[in-house]
Amino acid sequence: MDGATVIGLRVAGLFGIVALVGVGLAVVITSVLANGGVGGMSESARQIGEALSDKLFVYAAAAVFFVVARFRPGLVLGRWLVALFVLMGSLVITWEELIRGDLEFMAAWLSLLLLFTVGSVPFQPIQTLLLGGLITVIHTGALALAGTTGSLVDTGEAVRRLSFLLLVTFLSTAMSAALYAGRRGQYRGTLRLARLRDRLVQQEKMASLGQLTAGVAHELKNPLNFVNNFAQLLVELLDDFEEEVREVPDRPVAEALDGSADLLDDMRSNALKIREHGRRADGIIRSMLAHSRAQPGPSREAPLNSLLKEYVGLAYHGMRAEHSGFNVELDLDLDEAVGTVVMVPEEMGRVFLNLLDNALQALRQKAGEEPGFAPVLRVESRPWGKKGARVRIIDNGPGIPEAA
Repeated sequence: MDGATVIGLRVAGLFGIVALVGVGLAVVITSVLANGGVGGMSESARQIGEALSDKLFVYAAAAVFFVVARFRPGLVLGRWLVALFVLMGSLVITWEELIRGDLEFMAAWLSLLLLFTVGSVPFQPIQTLLLGGLITVIHTGALALAGTTGSLVDTGEAVRRLSFLLLVTFLSTAMSAALYAGRRGQYRGTLRLARLRDRLVQQEKMASLGQLTAGVAHELKNPLNFVNNFAQLLVELLDDFEEEVREVPDRPVAEALDGSADLLDDMRSNALKIREHGRRADGIIRSMLAHSRAQPGPSREAPLNSLLKEYVGLAYHGMRAEHSGFNVELDLDLDEAVGTVVMVPEEMGRVFLNLLDNALQALRQKAGEEPGFAPVLRVESRPWGKKGARVRIIDNGPGIPEAA
């Protein structure tokens, strides 16, 4: 609804510009008629021109809504601004008519202001009705004031003008109800489409997550094997260290440590290897969990080359788990100058995964059609611009048909 408010304020601004053009035309036409007429005709033309110019100038003030729309105010603020403009315009027009002592067209001028609200921001029907009621009260007060100051207003004519204004009020309320219902329905439809789009994105993520499972299992197997192997070596080194220390129990601690320096270095190295591969396994699991989130995470700096390596491995091993007899030569040409790039790693990883999966499917298709075909998948990364990077995923498959 906020978007409809901005559009409505622009329409209101356009109304003001049209009124401003009308002011200029009224002045020009009045000048021509006044100069070309004689006697009473010249005076009548002057009076009509002044009345038109003054009223249109009030409407021309709506051009300010063009500037207001640039700040994109919300629905509530937009309603208050338009309602305030209509009420102030009604008071100015009414006061001017009272000063002139001519109330012939006051109801019509006020009705035009009420119709102005219908075509601007989305007013609720009750709000339009309330605004029309206030305008009617202003009109009735003006008629009463004209009677007390000696300006004679025919009772029947006053009732007809009041009835006209009430009829316009109810008509504007009905139009406002129809427009508001349509805008409200459009707004709800937009929300419904947004929810469906989010569900489709989530389903796509879960589908690709299923494809990742085999690749993740393979990727986890390697670091876990390293962890198990280095842990076993660490246990053996600890046994050797204990045996060496117990050979001469009376030795000073410092001498015992010096004598076992090599064993201690090996144990420290193995412990570091265990930590390194444990973190690698943890990173794979974190990536998999992030990939399955319904909402993407925030933008942040992330190492692009590491992300590419990770998803190339996941896509390749996922494909290998499904088609064990199919092999692809992986050619990674990743420029270390790329470094970190500001992105949403979960979303970017999903993009890479889809591109890699498409490339692998194309290679598998061509391999099935051409015996002896050697599939190659090449992934490149290069710095691009000041803080960006360019990634190319190239395969020697059949390519995209021209018809597609």
